[in-house]
Amino acid sequence: MRRLLWSILLLAGVAGCQHEPGPRPVDVPATGMQLQLPGSWQLDSSPGSLLFALPVEQGKVVGRSFFLVSSDPMREQPSGRPATLESYVQFKEAQGRAQARDYRVVESRRLQLDGVEVELREVELGGQMETRRSLAGLLVRGQEGLLLVGSAPADDFPRLRRDFEGVIRSLRWNDAVP
Repeated sequence: MRRLLWSILLLAGVAGCQHEPGPRPVDVPATGMQLQLPGSWQLDSSPGSLLFALPVEQGKVVGRSFFLVSSDPMREQPSGRPATLESYVQFKEAQGRAQARDYRVVESRRLQLDGVEVELREVELGGQMETRRSLAGLLVRGQEGLLLVGSAPADDFPRLRRDFEGVIRSLRWNDAVP
């Protein structure tokens, strides 16, 4: 009886110690960047995205959650100066406000990631079918504005936020800044 009880406890402990696969590098060739995605996430495709991934927990896609990378060609400002991070952030915020009736910036801060300044923004979007939270990294590199964003229904976001931020912070460039 003792042996049986010990075997059950051992098996339960081993099953409880199983971990999700570690991070894996994923190149985004159109941008020259590499990101580290959680190993369990599924790569997929979505029109207009340079990278599209679905968060997976315990073998299942988490609701309607996703992580994507997209780009916007940047035009010179009216002054003739190149586009700035500030102008790109304003452009994307205006776009977000036009698409969601309730748009709220929850948190915003600047980071340096592999030599490039990035605005990290947590945003809440409401007024659609469901309230969503997104964590976005916005940056300008060369003549391109880049958006790295993880988005999830508001109920799922708290447990995915750390993964979303980890992917954004993992950004590394495979080539020199143009």
